Amino acid sequence: MKKFKEFFNIKEKKPNNRWQRDSFQVIEKELTLLEVADTIIFRRGFFEDIDGLLDVERLSYHGETPWNRRAFEHEMRRNKNAIYLVLVFEYQLIGFIGAWFVQGEAHITNIAIIPKFRNKGLASFLIKELVELAIQKENNIMSLEVRTSNTTAQSVYRKMGFVDGKIKKAYYASDLEDALEMSLDLRNKKDLMVEIDEG
Repeated sequence: MKKFKEFFNIKEKKPNNRWQRDSFQVIEKELTLLEVADTIIFRRGFFEDIDGLLDVERLSYHGETPWNRRAFEHEMRRNKNAIYLVLVFEYQLIGFIGAWFVQGEAHITNIAIIPKFRNKGLASFLIKELVELAIQKENNIMSLEVRTSNTTAQSVYRKMGFVDGKIKKAYYASDLEDALEMSLDLRNKKDLMVEIDEG
């Protein structure tokens, strides 16, 4: 995995009280893509972003929406353990990551970047930001499931320190493909963040 600074510069913005309306402390940031000097906004995701989340899914999954509107509405309105982080370019969502923080475990539920903005370090950036938030909230482990056929994503996760776990048979309802469970130990906090930053 290339260092983030090879793709973009990062600038923190002034705190916005809207992002702090619960216990999750998310600092809004501006990412400037070096190759084209375009600015991408990183921030907390909210209920008003659901249309954008669905659009990202459609562009990422050949028109499909693995998580439908009702699922996102439940996450945003009723699941107090859920957190969404989003990337916005010219008022359009271009990527997001979702997770649940429950009993010391941060579980990534979904992550997607639209094709036009892939291979620019943005997915890795979202994971890094989520790791920092998970450590802040005193989680001990981060986990996820990934399709066994998605070797590209598996490679990215391994380079960030995730290790393989068990295979979950017929995990995906749409086609019954197996999932590989992967996890990242968050307990060695200082060394972990250095490893991810230098990847």
